[in-house]
Amino acid sequence: MRKILILTILFLVSALLFAQEQAVLREFSGKVEVMPPGKNWEPAARNLVLPQGTVISTGFNSFATIQAGSSMIQVKPLTRMAVAELVKAQGEQKTTLDLKVGRVRAKVEKVEGLEHDFTLKSPVSTAAVRGTDFEYSGNQLQVFDGVVRYLNAISQGRTITRGEQSSIQGLSAPAAPEEAAVATAKTEVSTKPAGAPEGAGGKVSLTGTLKVTVK
Repeated sequence: MRKILILTILFLVSALLFAQEQAVLREFSGKVEVMPPGKNWEPAARNLVLPQGTVISTGFNSFATIQAGSSMIQVKPLTRMAVAELVKAQGEQKTTLDLKVGRVRAKVEKVEGLEHDFTLKSPVSTAAVRGTDFEYSGNQLQVFDGVVRYLNAISQGRTITRGEQSSIQGLSAPAAPEEAAVATAKTEVSTKPAGAPEGAGGKVSLTGTLKVTVK
């Protein structure tokens, strides 16, 4: 009996130290669909909990806002993204999102005593970020607040700061930073998976990740 009690206490302590966070669909407009793991596509609903492994898709002139812990992610039109991992453990909140195609804007709010490990994967590039507010599509990056180290698939990189943007084409090094007001992108989608219709974006290249760490 005593052994069972000890095992129960250890299990509860472990659950408190390593708990899965929730992603919640707070707002949406237009045609937005979600596909929970092992299920078919279904219409979006406000305050819908998105379990780990859920894929979200937005149509033309549509958007969705997802809350993942202290992070807010705005999913732009013609975007498909998967919730890969959401975990809080021992003072660290880990969020991993897999951007299949399209564009998102993410804002990571600082929480006292909590370190954020925010990773956004894309088919194109890698960016190491110190900051909290940016828009990313893989081959385009615009920084609203903070400093971003933006790298291509072969680790050639540049530092992009607040109010600047850069882009990557294939294996070329990231373009020199430009003022975002001068070079604001007009296309919402800038990557395209195999078989996607024309107009859905540019070319898919090698896999990379975007990582945000806020301490």
